[in-house]
Amino acid sequence: MLVSSVEQIESLGVEWDERARKLSDAFWPGALTIVVEAPSHLAELVGGTNSTVGFRCPDDELLLGVLERCGPLALTSANGHGEVPCESAAQVREAFDGEHGLDGVLDGGERSGRVSTVVDLSGGTYRFVRDGAITQSALLSVLG
Repeated sequence: MLVSSVEQIESLGVEWDERARKLSDAFWPGALTIVVEAPSHLAELVGGTNSTVGFRCPDDELLLGVLERCGPLALTSANGHGEVPCESAAQVREAFDGEHGLDGVLDGGERSGRVSTVVDLSGGTYRFVRDGAITQSALLSVLG
């Protein structure tokens, strides 16, 4: 889910623990997705198969403005699984419009195509799920 703040996450009934707060304080807005335990109804609502949800606060003024006005958004990455991320609205339409029937695409201009780093904090420990724009060593320096 994309959010504009930790307060939006907590308003969904999610406990944002000290580890998650350290990471979000250090790297948000930015290319870090933090997976935490969430109420099962929320996980089901966003299509999850377990009781975790990934949250990211994007480093994009246009998108942050949308999130501040509309609230958290549950969405997918701008690429098929294992494929290179789309870098433009035209690429998103080309990649997803056929089988998914997109109603529209918010065109915020060209993007870098950098994927977010994903760290899972559920289960009382941490696990690196995907390497991305933020290095594991940078995350470890904050987690301690």
